[in-house]
Amino acid sequence: EAIDLLHAVEVPDHSALAKYRGRLTDTLAKLQEDISRAETLREDAMTHARELLAKFDYEQAALTLEQIAESYRTDAHRELLEQVRSRQVEVLTLVSEIRQAVQSKQTEGLLPKVEDLLRLKPDHQQAQSLAAKLRPMEQKKQLSQRDALVQAAQALLAKHNYAGAVERLEQIPPSAVGPELEKLLASARAKADETSWLAGALKEAVGYDEHLLPIAERLQKLRPNDAEVAKIIELLKKRAGLGRREQLSFRGWPKPPATSAWGGAVERVTGYQNFLLPGDAEASGAGEGKAGRAKAPSAPSVSTADAAAATIRWLTDQPERFCVALGLALAALQRGWLGINLVPPEKATLLGGLFKGKKRAIESAWGIDVGRAGLRAVKLVWPSDAERPTIAVAECLEYGKLLNQPDVEGAELLHAALDALIERQGLKDGAICVSLPLHKMLYRSLTLPLLDRAKIPDLMKYEARTQIPFPLEEVCWDFQILSEEENPATDLRQCEVALAGLRRTEAAAQLAPFADRGIKVDILTPDAVGLANFHAHESWLGKPAGKKTGDPSPAETAAGKNAKSDDAKIDPGLTGADVAPGGTYFLLLDSGTDSTNLVLGNQRTLLMRAIPVGGNAFSKILVKDFQLTFAQAEKLKRTPTAVRELHRLYGAIEPRFCDLVREVHRSVESFLEFDRSRRIERVLAVGGTIRFHGLLRHLWLGKR
Repeated sequence: EAIDLLHAVEVPDHSALAKYRGRLTDTLAKLQEDISRAETLREDAMTHARELLAKFDYEQAALTLEQIAESYRTDAHRELLEQVRSRQVEVLTLVSEIRQAVQSKQTEGLLPKVEDLLRLKPDHQQAQSLAAKLRPMEQKKQLSQRDALVQAAQALLAKHNYAGAVERLEQIPPSAVGPELEKLLASARAKADETSWLAGALKEAVGYDEHLLPIAERLQKLRPNDAEVAKIIELLKKRAGLGRREQLSFRGWPKPPATSAWGGAVERVTGYQNFLLPGDAEASGAGEGKAGRAKAPSAPSVSTADAAAATIRWLTDQPERFCVALGLALAALQRGWLGINLVPPEKATLLGGLFKGKKRAIESAWGIDVGRAGLRAVKLVWPSDAERPTIAVAECLEYGKLLNQPDVEGAELLHAALDALIERQGLKDGAICVSLPLHKMLYRSLTLPLLDRAKIPDLMKYEARTQIPFPLEEVCWDFQILSEEENPATDLRQCEVALAGLRRTEAAAQLAPFADRGIKVDILTPDAVGLANFHAHESWLGKPAGKKTGDPSPAETAAGKNAKSDDAKIDPGLTGADVAPGGTYFLLLDSGTDSTNLVLGNQRTLLMRAIPVGGNAFSKILVKDFQLTFAQAEKLKRTPTAVRELHRLYGAIEPRFCDLVREVHRSVESFLEFDRSRRIERVLAVGGTIRFHGLLRHLWLGKR
């Protein structure tokens, strides 16, 4: 401050004031010299204090730092001084407490204080002497306590109370734990964690699967005297002897909760209500005239009886595998709820001709679900005079490896499976609908204002240009009216419309394996559409919400399939009397290899979304955390009870289960927030990944 004041003094340039100007300059120089000297002393004091602190001489360190005037102290100086004073106080407090304890001969808990004092003052002779006396006493005491705790833990282990044993062993001080004790503690912890997980898995079981019995038997080995576990094993063994459909419909433990986290029960497909199997009475008696004229496979390699038996076996043992394929076949029959078709216009064949010419009933059709793990194909026969379709053929051709598995030629595996299917079935005797992954397609659900029906195709072309982020010349697109409300006085309406788009390059890649083999695909549609069609057929049979058999596709009239907009034929769809209450919805989940398809809606509106969590996500975790090959990880997913410690396996996997459930919750909450009166009445879970033990439980309970 003095320097600042002197700098502010202005001395006029006059000979009479020269001596004052000189004195001012000298004073400023002296003050600068004093400041420099003080700063040097401060830095020297800091250095010396640190040296004293390293030698545990807190008194001299404090005196050294206190010699610096307050005005010259920096933040670092004050922080170091505070540290030194704190240690001084700590030393004085410990010395006082130790002296009082020694005088009163209270040695309980004294050694830790002496050790703390030696940490602060290693050269404290009295503390060294006292520690030398106390350490043997404390060691003897710790050994005695350790032996008592080990004995108690072993008694608990003999009673299979692993958690209690761990609690006792963890009370032993680390200094008294040797290698053998560490091994015992690790073993007890592993058994406690395993027992806890196994018991939780049985307690929270929401449905039967083949893994529950091995889980219960493993728990029985860890808790052999548990009568409840023995009872569960007896029930599971009884259930294991039943057929798959009877296993899933068995009325006994485990019983699912009354409701799930979503509202409705999470259901599995145990069979079909509105599809007939070969040999069913209705299938063999109805439509003999027309159905009998359907062509047989061109190059069958198995007898008709053997083929029928194989079909029945597939559909009885694993009905959930064919849900999507059945929905695709319904679309090919033009009997599906949704009829979105993304085949490029110039490739439209059989069905395009049927649309534009005379209406003809399609009585035989194939649905081919092209998955990452295999092909699933079904042939539906539905004569015009039959109430329900018959599943004439069901084929499941596994690739052996996943198409996107490392070091795998996916195209070769797909082509080999398709060649086998063609060799066995020919694929020449009906319309064909092929699936494409939902995540490759753009989907929007739009609500259009009240318009004259003739204007809807033009409006959808405008919406397609707005919603699809590619030139329409590069895209195959289609739309379908899901529901509409009409004003009879003005002939105007408000429509709920599903819009779908796919790049032509993607469509060509999906169709190429079939085109290369001379197989004409009539419909290309997302796998989620197949699932929605299956659900609709099983839930409200014979009530398509958009197109009716023989009516043209809206996309054929609006997306450039050689039809003018003024020739458009748009089916009026469902009226309010045709659909379930507006507040009731279904939730369909198809968990596959790469993603999980979510279909949420009712007969009026529909949301479809591909969640990027599937079986591959779980396989990658197993590869990383357990140092497995991809093939080993895939095998472990199918037989998780083969692993030595299930709690470790699921400790790694369950966070990804939660990721999937969290994404489902996000979609559901976003859908329901527009109308809180909406409720989900039914949840249907299908797909190979759903069979991974534990995932269904997370979906039921909504674990996030």
